[in-house]
Amino acid sequence: MTSPSTPDTVTGRRLLREAWVAGVQAHFPGEPKAGYITPWVDTPQWEREAAGAVCEQAWQQETDADIFEAIEKDAS
Repeated sequence: MTSPSTPDTVTGRRLLREAWVAGVQAHFPGEPKAGYITPWVDTPQWEREAAGAVCEQAWQQETDADIFEAIEKDAS
């Protein structure tokens, strides 16, 4: 696992935020709150860290899925 300050983690956080903003702009009816579409450079630190936590969980889910697939293949 990467530490909170590594470039990979920062990139993942930023990409997650950019995907969030794009999703809000595409699907939110009307004018979204400013905080929903704040660009990465203006995103508060606590929100950047939260994005990192979500990003790490998504990575873990993919790893878990790979493990379960390998177990299922072996059991077949």
